[in-house]
Amino acid sequence: MLLPLHTSRYNRTIEVFNFFGQPCNISDLHTTDNTIVQHDWGPTPLWYESEDIYTYSGFWTKKSQAKVIAVHNKTKTNSRNCYLWYEDKNKPIIGKFRYSNVDGNNPDLFGVHYYYCSITEYPHVPYAVSFNGKTKKENILNKILLKHYTQKVSFNITMCIVPSPFFSKNEFVEFLSFHSLIGVDSYIFYSNNIPYRLQKIITNLSSKLNLKITFYPWNSVNIRGEIARQIIENDCKLRALGNSKNVITLSMNEYIVPSRFHTLHEVINYFNNQTGKISLPVQVFCIKKANHKKPIALQNLDVAYYNDNVVRQLIRNVEEHNVIKIGSANYQVASVHKYIYCTEKSQRNYPDKSIIKYSTDFVRSTLVQLYLHNQL
Repeated sequence: MLLPLHTSRYNRTIEVFNFFGQPCNISDLHTTDNTIVQHDWGPTPLWYESEDIYTYSGFWTKKSQAKVIAVHNKTKTNSRNCYLWYEDKNKPIIGKFRYSNVDGNNPDLFGVHYYYCSITEYPHVPYAVSFNGKTKKENILNKILLKHYTQKVSFNITMCIVPSPFFSKNEFVEFLSFHSLIGVDSYIFYSNNIPYRLQKIITNLSSKLNLKITFYPWNSVNIRGEIARQIIENDCKLRALGNSKNVITLSMNEYIVPSRFHTLHEVINYFNNQTGKISLPVQVFCIKKANHKKPIALQNLDVAYYNDNVVRQLIRNVEEHNVIKIGSANYQVASVHKYIYCTEKSQRNYPDKSIIKYSTDFVRSTLVQLYLHNQL
């Protein structure tokens, strides 16, 4: 049985074990045929390859055009056909194609782009879009299902997590537990290595944890690293921002840690209401201690100084303007703690103990306790 304990500091319920009663029967959570209904984020994004062009996810925007995230060789021509599919027609309608670069100065040979497809007038909204080369036939088309734009805020903060080449159960559990403590109420994991059994347990526990969790497959082995992060940042923004007050993309070894405040909501409110983006500085922590009986983030408190000026952007759902106001948090407000195994010695180290104030609640959180007692 789980005993709920309340803490007014975070204004949320933290659940821990009742060690004097029967342990929680976790097996029920992964043997049941039922799973908690997930939030509808639209069609599941999937990679399609055609003529060395990779397309991922599609959206029908407020500007009445299809917008698709794509990756292709920067040296290739972008002369293409596009087609819009409607439920009342058996064949697609050819549209007007254009594209734009997403990645700016990315030096890689492959770049991230937006593909657009639009038509002048049609009374209905399409459900899918397709692209092909000028010489290809219409009958060889991949349908990219479109998510239609909705402006209905259901979540305070949605966090999107980029795929990791390796899966670590304790890293997954600790990441989810900590960010739930600071007020993140919605998660979208893009991954190809989180076991389905664990996904089902976490999904079925989500209502007790007051969270919404979605798992999307990442069905590409070729697209990874910074390009993968860039794609997911854009997918997350287009997919989640209409239903969330704030969105941010992180890796599973990155933690947003407020310094002056206790919750991420307080950090966000520190900035003007019209601030559309908040830049959070990244601090690197070299992992020197890795006792699995205690969260990694509570064992490693020394920042390895690297002068790389990396930031993570939190995007807010504010009224659109021609110029987006950007706010910058300093280390005294909040930062992103990134935990890695360092291969070289840093120029200097300095302590950052801002995460220590969460120690008790972090260790006593439901998922961490389940992990420590081999229940996951």
